[in-house]
Amino acid sequence: MKSYDLIIIGGGAGGFSSAIKANSIGAKTLLINDGLEIGGTCVNVGCVPSKTLIYISNIIKKAKTFNFQINYDFEEIMNYQQDVVENLRNKKYINVIKLLENVDYIKGFAKFLNENEVEVNGEIFYGKKFIISTGSKVAVPNIEGIKDVHYLDHINVLKIKEIPKTIAIIGGGYIGLEYGQFFNKMGSKVYILEAMDKILPFAERSIVKKLIEFLKNDGIEILTNVKVLKVEKKNKKVLTFILNNNEQSIEVDEIMIATGKIPNTKNLNLEKIGIKLNEKMAIVVDDYFRTSKEHIFAVGDVINKPLRLETTAGYEGTIATENALLNSFKTIDYKLVPWTIFTNPEFSSIGLTEKEAIEKYGKCYCRMIDFENLAKSYITKSHGAIKIVVNENYEILGIHILSENASEVINQGIFILKNKMKLQDVIETLPIFPSFSESIKLCALSFFMDIKKLPCCV
Repeated sequence: MKSYDLIIIGGGAGGFSSAIKANSIGAKTLLINDGLEIGGTCVNVGCVPSKTLIYISNIIKKAKTFNFQINYDFEEIMNYQQDVVENLRNKKYINVIKLLENVDYIKGFAKFLNENEVEVNGEIFYGKKFIISTGSKVAVPNIEGIKDVHYLDHINVLKIKEIPKTIAIIGGGYIGLEYGQFFNKMGSKVYILEAMDKILPFAERSIVKKLIEFLKNDGIEILTNVKVLKVEKKNKKVLTFILNNNEQSIEVDEIMIATGKIPNTKNLNLEKIGIKLNEKMAIVVDDYFRTSKEHIFAVGDVINKPLRLETTAGYEGTIATENALLNSFKTIDYKLVPWTIFTNPEFSSIGLTEKEAIEKYGKCYCRMIDFENLAKSYITKSHGAIKIVVNENYEILGIHILSENASEVINQGIFILKNKMKLQDVIETLPIFPSFSESIKLCALSFFMDIKKLPCCV
């Protein structure tokens, strides 16, 4: 039986980062991967291919905004996104794993036999410490007839040969909104059906309202408080649902499921060895990513932490490995982690929302400005808004942006919040003009003056 200092189950962002850190420490490590190719969801079927498609569709939409004529071959677009995936997977994962001299890598499904042994492909391996990073899979809702019709999800959508004329997307989270707008920009009539009473309930409400306004102006129909009853295949696909206590139906060419994901914990024998799971079948971990067994850690989509992102999974893998092998106690402050929904305009956020600030401090000191005050918005024919949340001492607690390139702009927020900067600190900076980044300074100024009375560059 082969013995290892660390056995990592799962080769996605969390597991791969763990392997790199373990290798640098000099620990004898085994990395086991099953399901998706090495690299996991993000590089293979998540962030990389989806944002490639979204980027291209944004170019097409922007060209139309300026009345430019543009011709494209959809097959070439799909081939390009696959080329991007393969190139990044080879360069950043397959080639890298070969350079990790302390890491053995095998493909196969791992299951625990006891607290220190796992079986893979009929072979048993012993580990002193473990990191579980098995990711998540599509959560398919319990809808009558859904298994009898072909539907898209975030994986097989990357294999489509043509754009459907009409599509209904079940789920109004980030996947549903991103792909909904992608299909809209490529010419589809899009319906988004959300079971909850609001879209993105965790996010800053005033910015969400702006986003919904822009999406609806683009022709996307967003329905909330929807209970989908059944799906049937007739000439087209028919969805029957309840909205406002009335039974309704729509006919579409295609259906996409975007109702979230569930952790990949099944068949690992976790309950057998005493690993605690929550009601969503996620592994329960403490602040240091330790499970209910002190020598077993878990990271990424498989755990019960907020903000399940590529970035959080990767960093969790790194520091969980240090905690496991070096007995350190590193953790993450998730309020200092930004996130983005790659709609157009993009929606990016970091820190407290207005609601959270009121719950914590009893009052919110907030300002929101539209991009009608931003020169870059005029130049690019784009729309947007930004909101800043501060406390009574004007320390910035949250930044929420709806903008082209918001995913780039929001990174300033990491340093602003981490260094506990105040409005005056931002006001005294000199951002590039014209840029979307200057929106943060402009919003900070709005706490103290009427920015409509300011020139373009301040």
